[in-house]
Order: sequence, then C-alpha cells, then structure tokens
Amino acid sequence: MNNIFSFERFLKVLKYDLKMRVPAIATMFLGFMLLPHVLHLFLNFGSGFREGLRMELIGTMLFCISFFAPFSIYAAFREKHGVSSYLMIPASGLEKFASMMLVCIIIVPVAFFAGSLVVDSLFTLIFKDVYGGFISWQQFEAEFDLGNAIITMFSIVGAALLGNVLFKKRASAKTVLCLLALAFLYGTFVTGYILDGLITSMDTSIDASIDSSLVVRKSQMLEYITIISFSIASVLFYILAFWRIKKIQIS
Repeated sequence: MNNIFSFERFLKVLKYDLKMRVPAIATMFLGFMLLPHVLHLFLNFGSGFREGLRMELIGTMLFCISFFAPFSIYAAFREKHGVSSYLMIPASGLEKFASMMLVCIIIVPVAFFAGSLVVDSLFTLIFKDVYGGFISWQQFEAEFDLGNAIITMFSIVGAALLGNVLFKKRASAKTVLCLLALAFLYGTFVTGYILDGLITSMDTSIDASIDSSLVVRKSQMLEYITIISFSIASVLFYILAFWRIKKIQIS
C-alpha cells in the first residue's frame, strides 16, 4: 500500500491500537501510578508526603511510562508473527506511524498524568494528615519547566519508538545504552568544549564582574545548544523510526 494518508484509515488503525495494543501496558500503567505511594508507605510511613515530593515522583513516573510503554504496546515489531500481523493491517506506513505517535506522545502520557492525579487525590483524602493538600496543575507549572519537560519527553518517546523497531531482543535495555552513549558523547564534546572555553576566558579575565557575566552567557549558550540538540535528535529519531516502519511495510 502506498504511503498516502487517509484520515479514515488512520482512525481505524488508531482504534485498533487502542483496543488491541494499548491494554498490554495495563499492569505497567497501574504499577507506575501506584509506585510513589507504595514506596512512601513502606519506606517513609508516618512522616509527611507533601505536594512537592509527590509532584517530582509523579513526573519521574510519567517519563518512565512514556519511555517503556512503546516497547510493550508495539512489541509485535520484535516478533516474526507480530510483523506479519502488522503487515496485514490495511493501512499505509504513514497512517500506522501517525497512530503510534498519537498513542505514545499524547494519549498514554495524558491518561497517565490524569490518572496519577486522581490516585493522588484518593490517597490525599484517605491520609489527610500525611499527604497535606491536593496537587493542582498550577503547582506543576510552578514546579517544572514545562517547555523543557515536553522536549525531553518528545525525545525519549522518539528514542523508544526507534529502538523498538531496530532491536529484536532486549530492545529497551539496548536503547537505554545507546542513549547513555549519546549523552556521554554530548557531554564530552559539547559541554566539555563550552566549559573549557569558560575556564580559559575566566583565566584571562581580571574583572570579577566580567567573570560573572561570562558564566551567565556560557550557561545560556549551553542551555540553548542542549535544547536545539534535543530537538534535532528527536526529529531524527522519528524520521528513522518512520523509515524503518516504511521499510517493513514494503518488504
């Protein structure tokens, strides 16, 4: 089938994914949702479990489920029989990939975040003295840099989708190792270069105020370069993942 996008076919693929594939992460979904509360119950029972710590844990679980979910939802790519059933779906590679992106980037994270807030609210009602107050969306906006969080999540989902279609065995572990290797290379060449330049500039400067401004400028430069690098890497992850899916589709 040619890579021509049909909204009707796309909706059929999306419904199929939601009905047949997404339930595969039900146990993982519930586990990550309850994990912050279970950990507190067993490791820190009796002391306060305030909003700030709960928000950090929910955010961490959100990144975890966003990374690992594609490996479970689309595990068929790593199975010979699964690939055959995937090819039998009457839709183009573009429509299938669009469904994958919508499920992994929007539906799963939003559902997990909403579910986590509901679960947190229930625990807050039951353990009022320990949990303190309810978590609100405004608190998340104040606590986290949502722009950087979205870019990071977009990147890790892209890496997961690519790793899932590239690796047959231990796909998630191999993807993590590849990401660590990329992070190491980035830290060595990019971050190291900027920090070396900062140290050199500070050594040649005699004015403390200039030194302070240099630190600020270099920090901003590093932040901008990191954002741009993450964005470019994310786009490449999705392009390569789509190329691989398209290749499977026509093979």
